[in-house]
Amino acid sequence: MTLDVITQNGTFYQAVVDAYAANGAKYSVTLQAPSKTYDEVAQRAVRAAMIGNPPDVVFMGYDRMELAKDRKIAMPLDDLVGTQQELERQGYPTSALDLCRLEGKLYGLPFATSVPSIFYNAELVKQAGGNADAFPDTWGGIFELATKISALGRDKSGIFFRYDHSGNWSWQALITSFGGQLIKDDGKTIAFDGPAGQSSFDVLYRLKDAGMIDMTTDQAKQSFTSGAVGIYFDSSASLISLQEGSQFRVGTAQYPSPVANSRLPGGGNCAILTTPKAERQKAAVDFMKFATGPVGQTALVEATGYISTNTLANEDPAYLGNFYKDNPAARTAVDTLPRLTNWQSFPGKNSPKIVDVIRGYLQSVITHRTTPEKAMQGLVAEVKPLLP
Repeated sequence: MTLDVITQNGTFYQAVVDAYAANGAKYSVTLQAPSKTYDEVAQRAVRAAMIGNPPDVVFMGYDRMELAKDRKIAMPLDDLVGTQQELERQGYPTSALDLCRLEGKLYGLPFATSVPSIFYNAELVKQAGGNADAFPDTWGGIFELATKISALGRDKSGIFFRYDHSGNWSWQALITSFGGQLIKDDGKTIAFDGPAGQSSFDVLYRLKDAGMIDMTTDQAKQSFTSGAVGIYFDSSASLISLQEGSQFRVGTAQYPSPVANSRLPGGGNCAILTTPKAERQKAAVDFMKFATGPVGQTALVEATGYISTNTLANEDPAYLGNFYKDNPAARTAVDTLPRLTNWQSFPGKNSPKIVDVIRGYLQSVITHRTTPEKAMQGLVAEVKPLLP
């Protein structure tokens, strides 16, 4: 039997499939052409279900799990993967399973977790008079350093903040780092229009003066690895690719904690079961448990900057026990775990449209086409009518 699987971009999925094959796999796995974003993954899964041709497994973004449940794309796993006690013995802590649990039912197994992170060129930091081993922990300090890096030459840009993540993830990270949230606890009322949201726009507005040039994510990564950008904000999952593409030491740091309850949304995805066919479900679950188990998680972490949520993988020296000791740049993401909070999404059928509307306002603020105050007013006016 060959399993059909939908994923987001990332060569690490193939690394996990290869590890599955090398460890006596009972089934073969075919990865469909990857999607660019988690939003696209969700859209493809919805379309496939509508035409009655769902794949077997989908790696669904944490912020799209509610949609997967509501559209009946994800099959409940409680009767297929064992009891909570059995899962805990296999390395699945309750806190990790909760990322894929909705209304008391388990709809997936946590595969990859990432955190919003800061990457920096240690050589440029030194040239600008900074301490490459003690990166600034305040926004003021970061912008001061970025401005000095920009002043090193015309070919240097001090900073780049990736604002085009799926589900407005990086913007949500700014909001939660200031103690706010995207949506209120009722799950349907905006909460980003408070002081935390305004502070997030204030940070974005300062980027241009510190040297940020608006460009695509691919262009920004290339500029960073070539030594043209000094400070780069992205997902911790980018660590390995940035290290491999750079000729300098890549340092890592956490987002500043400007308030006592500063939090950051965990990114990543759940492996969800999407085939309704009983004879294929057993095979799909076998692959899902491998991918989220010690061997699969080791393959994932060693190929990326994702964090494993499987405790057996993290604690056993045969897997990742010594990995973080030998890779201090990767340790930063692990140290961020106590700050993690849920990655929220907008309810209703207009959720993808709201994400696009927000992305446009973020760009307008970063490029100084509008002020933070006017942007917030316009954003609230446009988003409210789109909510159910």
